[in-house]
Amino acid sequence: MKKVLVPLLALVILVGGGMGAYRWYQNTNQRTQFRTVTMERGDLLATINATGTVEPEEVIDVGAQVVGQIRSFGRDPRDSSKLIDFGSPVEEGTVLAQIDDSVYASQVEQAKANLKRAEADLQQLKAKLHQTERDWRRAEKMRPTKAIAEVDYDTALAVYETAQSALAVGDAAVDQAKASLKQAEISLGYCTIRSPVKGVIVDRRVNGHRQHSPRAESHLHGRCVSE
Repeated sequence: MKKVLVPLLALVILVGGGMGAYRWYQNTNQRTQFRTVTMERGDLLATINATGTVEPEEVIDVGAQVVGQIRSFGRDPRDSSKLIDFGSPVEEGTVLAQIDDSVYASQVEQAKANLKRAEADLQQLKAKLHQTERDWRRAEKMRPTKAIAEVDYDTALAVYETAQSALAVGDAAVDQAKASLKQAEISLGYCTIRSPVKGVIVDRRVNGHRQHSPRAESHLHGRCVSE
């Protein structure tokens, strides 16, 4: 019986020792390795992949503000041989289209002529007022001495007052002529359609050589995405 127990005990000891050595070896190889580095400040980047639609921050509708025929379109800033269209980048003030301005240019010239005429008329009215005022003051001095008939004095006074009223009308005519000229110049400026913002053209609904108007159903309409 002793002869059997001794080899069996030796086997158990050997197996137990082998398992212990194996586990120690495994624990040694799997031990956590540490690395030391100098700490620095930086950005933490995170990438997210997703599917969706990009919406612009702001969309600007650009359209005609005067009636007229499209004469030309602006040039694409990237390639001057191409016209501005979908996807064209634009700066604030970039010319998008040009409406025929012949009628509006004539209106500006007519308004300038009207202003000159009104100013000339005003100068005549001022001269007339000055003359009638002198006549009235002369009559005013002659009246106490009866050197002038009362009816003549009344006539001088009436002419002077009429000249004053005419001068006021002349001043108003000049102001009106100036306002008409300003409006004509504004309309002429509207013939050149410019981008109000820096951005990208995302839609163009305009046909050349057609009559366009500032009405809602006008075909002269486009959209620009601001940056």
